[in-house]
Amino acid sequence: MKKSKLIPMTEEEEYRNAGITKEEIMSDTLTKKEIKKLIELGKKIQLGLSCDINETGLPCRSDRLKAIEDMKDYLSIHNFGVYNSTEERELYNKWILDYKKN
Repeated sequence: MKKSKLIPMTEEEEYRNAGITKEEIMSDTLTKKEIKKLIELGKKIQLGLSCDINETGLPCRSDRLKAIEDMKDYLSIHNFGVYNSTEERELYNKWILDYKKN
């Protein structure tokens, strides 16, 4: 099996491939800091999922779990929350306590 190497695009290449200019994407929906973080996280996610050190076609466990954490951060910038079962339980319990107080 031939190994391929993932080469992350530059920021300028990403804008050009999307068919937009950097100024066009800078809108009131995302700040410049958030856009920079999204680009950084996107590169990390792609790189983490491209690792095939065990030559099984599946990234190693640590890379997969790191990519998942990066995906959670990526989604949180868009106001989406992803929680594991322990976090869900804690949030639910907090909500119940707040509800009972009011």
